[in-house]
Order: sequence, then structure tokens, then C-alpha cells
Amino acid sequence: MENNNISTEVKKELTKSKKIIKKIGKTLKSIGPGFVTGAADDDPSGIATYSVAGAQYGYQMTWMSLFLLPAMISIQEMCGRIGIVTGKGLAGVIKEHYSKKLLYFMVMLLVIANIINIGADLGIIAACLQMLFGQNFYMWLIVVAIGIILLEITVPSQYRNNRSRYQAGKYPTNNHPCHQKRINSNA
Repeated sequence: MENNNISTEVKKELTKSKKIIKKIGKTLKSIGPGFVTGAADDDPSGIATYSVAGAQYGYQMTWMSLFLLPAMISIQEMCGRIGIVTGKGLAGVIKEHYSKKLLYFMVMLLVIANIINIGADLGIIAACLQMLFGQNFYMWLIVVAIGIILLEITVPSQYRNNRSRYQAGKYPTNNHPCHQKRINSNA
């Protein structure tokens, strides 16, 4: 009798564990691009900047995190909500609600910022390789740029596969609470 009670308790615990694992799996699946967006600033130039600032200032600038962290969280949250509710990126929302002049200005700012960021990333990777292996900085810069271009061309993209799955309706995209509010308000 006692042995039977233990096995039923074990079964109950196993079903609880399975439910928890399923819940975690659903949560991880719903994270999606937000997780990538949150980690987006940890690129080579960002890490180099953090390293130099840490070496130069130590813990002296830690107090700024009290102000910067809430600002970063709120900006990420707002951008995520805009994307979830509208189903569009920032350019699509600007196009819908503002003039074309503002849209073109914002896109040009984005292009300039991306070019500068890519240049900084390539530069810091080349500088690190120069520190590790010697040789000329510009030689490493060319090698890194060509290597990244080749990787972009040759490595198959998972994005294309996932995009077609979303378009075919294989992944539920309207399960987020913001989507439900939008769907219910349109009904």
C-alpha cells in the first residue's frame, strides 16, 4: 500500500515537472526577436568600449546604471510593444503616422549609424587580431571584411525558413496579450 502511494506521488511530481518544462519551452519560444534585441548592443565595438571604460574608470561610473538601466528597459519595452501591436518595424510605423520627409530623415540616420557601427566592429576585430598575431592592421581589416562577406553569402539563413513558416501560419503569432487586445478591440 505504501509503495503504491509513493509511485502515485512520483507520477504526480513527474507530471508537474513536465508541465513546468512545457511552460518554460513555450516561454522560450515566445521570446523571439526581443531576446536578440536585448543582446544587440554586445557587439565587438561595444565590448571594446566597455573594456576601455572599465580599465580607465573602474567602478567610478557604476552610479550611472541607476539612471541608464530604467531608460534602457523602457526603450526596449516600448519598441517591443510597438512591434508586437502593429506588426511593423519602426520605419513602417513612422511611414504610417508621419511625413515622408521625416521617414527619409530617420532612415538616413539609421543608415549612417549602421555604417559607423559596422566600421567600428570591423576595426576592433582587426585591432584584436593585430594584437594577437601581429601583422598590419589594414591587412586584418581586409581579411575580416572579406571573411564576414563570405560567411554572409555562404552560411544558410534560418531566417528565411522561419519567415516562411510564420507566413504559412505554422507558428502562432497572435498569442501575445497585446495581439489579443488588438484583435478583441477590432471585433
